[in-house]
Amino acid sequence: MSWHGTWMREALCGTDMAGQIAEYAAAALANHLGGQAGVVVQGTAPTWYPGLTWVNSASGYSINSWNGSAWAVSAGSRYVALLTADPVASSAVNISDLSEVTTAGYARQPVTFSQATITYPSTVTNTNLITFGPMSAGMALASQWVALVTVSSGTTGYFLDSWLLPEDVQVNASQSFQIGVGLLTMQVQ
Repeated sequence: MSWHGTWMREALCGTDMAGQIAEYAAAALANHLGGQAGVVVQGTAPTWYPGLTWVNSASGYSINSWNGSAWAVSAGSRYVALLTADPVASSAVNISDLSEVTTAGYARQPVTFSQATITYPSTVTNTNLITFGPMSAGMALASQWVALVTVSSGTTGYFLDSWLLPEDVQVNASQSFQIGVGLLTMQVQ
């Protein structure tokens, strides 16, 4: 099953289907706009706040991000997850709050985004084709949401954003599900 095409792009990018920026991402943006330092370069770990990146001068100037409980070396990777329940309705804040697909063969997938447009509203879209599967078993529950998270697996990390899919996704064993290039859009207004 593949999720792409003009009608889906228009449905996803329309006002009613905009991504919902989660609390940590919203706080990080507010800190940046409010003039809080986005990057700290020092040899000891700073006190974390949303949006802060630590460059550890005592360890080869490694770039570190907060993973929900500790500083960890990070390249700023992002992953998408399929969800079986609306994260916004359940007031999800952490990855552990999400109702993620658990079907055998499923795994979170890496995603890359374009540079933000210098317009109002500022927009980014995914630049890679995202493929979930093939599944080893049929999905017991349908997925209708996609979440943006900061880790490839586990519950340490952050939930950043979510999208409502234009239709339920429930694939059988040995099938895959794809999200096309440019279909996940984030706008800051």
